[in-house]
Amino acid sequence: MNQKNLKSRKRARIGHSRRLRGDAHSCFWGMTAMLVTVCVSPVQAGMLGKMQIQPVFEIMQKYDDNIFLEPRHQKNGDWIAVSTLGLELATADAKDIRDQNALFSAQYAASNFTFFKNQSQNRVDHLFHGSTALPLKDFMKVRLEEDFQKTADPPNSELTTLQKRYRNTVQTGFEYDRQDFLVSMRYQNSRDGYNTLQNLNSFEHVISSVWAYQCTPRISIFPEYDFGLIQYDENTTNSDSTYHQWLAGIEGDVSRKLNAMFKVGYRDSMYHDSAKADFHGWVVFSKGTYTLNDRTNVALFGERTVSESSYATNSFFVAHKIDLQLTHQFSSRLSVQSEILFLRNGYPDTTTEGTQSGKRKDSIWGGSLGLRYDLTTVLSLEMKYAFKERESNFAGFDYKNNVYSIQMSARF
Repeated sequence: MNQKNLKSRKRARIGHSRRLRGDAHSCFWGMTAMLVTVCVSPVQAGMLGKMQIQPVFEIMQKYDDNIFLEPRHQKNGDWIAVSTLGLELATADAKDIRDQNALFSAQYAASNFTFFKNQSQNRVDHLFHGSTALPLKDFMKVRLEEDFQKTADPPNSELTTLQKRYRNTVQTGFEYDRQDFLVSMRYQNSRDGYNTLQNLNSFEHVISSVWAYQCTPRISIFPEYDFGLIQYDENTTNSDSTYHQWLAGIEGDVSRKLNAMFKVGYRDSMYHDSAKADFHGWVVFSKGTYTLNDRTNVALFGERTVSESSYATNSFFVAHKIDLQLTHQFSSRLSVQSEILFLRNGYPDTTTEGTQSGKRKDSIWGGSLGLRYDLTTVLSLEMKYAFKERESNFAGFDYKNNVYSIQMSARF
């Protein structure tokens, strides 16, 4: 094929991707379509007779001493006022208003951010989650979920600037759960769109299959296979890629107080641009929750995986993460939440920053401490302190960040 035809096909593919930019917004109505389907189903109509509805209102005042996560000598602090209006609802069969196994549940919130000094950063964030679990038979179920977020917060631990963006994820799947076997087949479509960093606009398609066997009354073992395709609207900085991921896992109640999940496997990520390095390596995902007593819970999360990168010539970075969370209920009204977090990011390509050359490595740690007091069954007051620090072998990527906040919430 000659060079002219190659360029023509590339322009056609990019043009098609640009036309698809609005598809994430149209996907937002997918959940509405599913709700309509549920409503007209004679079998399920009775469950919609009574909906659980909960309006939400929150006001927060916080001080962020480094809103752009810049090096110490460039720090820019600001006071930020945040007001949030939201609505949560679920069908009558839900165990609680956020029950993912309910026939239908949804949460929506709009948050207005007002910066006192950096008024150009004022914005309104939107957050939506909806899910439906439609039973076909006692042991068969169809699921549809959607998550939509419009914000300016960084999407991962690499990017630090406030960039207006949205992410829309739609997931649909089929579950067969009978006796000791569970089979799950799912398809997920994610769309990332940026106002200014349009080179990061992309689609990700993932097909997943899980086959679980309950080997004991409390423990299940399972293999999992994931196939993924990442496509960028413009291949100016990032490359499209295909990946295969094979995992083996175990999940269940290890003891009366400990519930855990652990899966480990291998991932092959192949980038379509031959100049980009591929990833071939092991990945780990784990989580555990331990109930110390009626008042205290501990949760531990850990993972080793890869994330898309936009730094220099790198297509990805290898991310390690450990996250420890503790909650304690002092009384029926007073509780405390704390978190300790550590991340380690490593990049495959050698780059140069100033007079220094090498492969970039970042260490990030942080933590938070929050105190919550329920004034009434509706009103609550929360005070929180959070910090985060990044140290890199390239000093220009170092930063420190402290955030102090106080929040009043009302859930009717």
